[in-house]
Amino acid sequence: MRVNISFSVELDEVPKKVMGFIEEGGEQLQDTAEFIEDIMSMMGAKNYLGSIEEIAKLRDLMAIIDYRLEDCMQILGGYTKTLADMPKQKREPSRSSVTPEQIAKFEEDLKKLREDHNDDTNTEEGG
Repeated sequence: MRVNISFSVELDEVPKKVMGFIEEGGEQLQDTAEFIEDIMSMMGAKNYLGSIEEIAKLRDLMAIIDYRLEDCMQILGGYTKTLADMPKQKREPSRSSVTPEQIAKFEEDLKKLREDHNDDTNTEEGG
């Protein structure tokens, strides 16, 4: 059963928290590749029951990722609404504690995920 929890952070910390959630989701997405490899291996070995079990686990993981992305959308929606509702002088958030290196790593990871996804898509279309 899924439940909602809440906790408070400073307003200017919201983007950093969401980036952490997205990064966590990116790591989980990398795990999906392992599930797919396992499923393909089992299918090749005609282990169809094992394949079904792994597909179920993969679907569960993808649902978790989807839930987390929905959470991120909701959080960012509330954040942008709060910023829009604030008087102009209070809108400027304080300096974020996210470093340029963290942003670069995030962008690098995102680029790799996109490339991996494109490679998987091209393999499926060609095969």
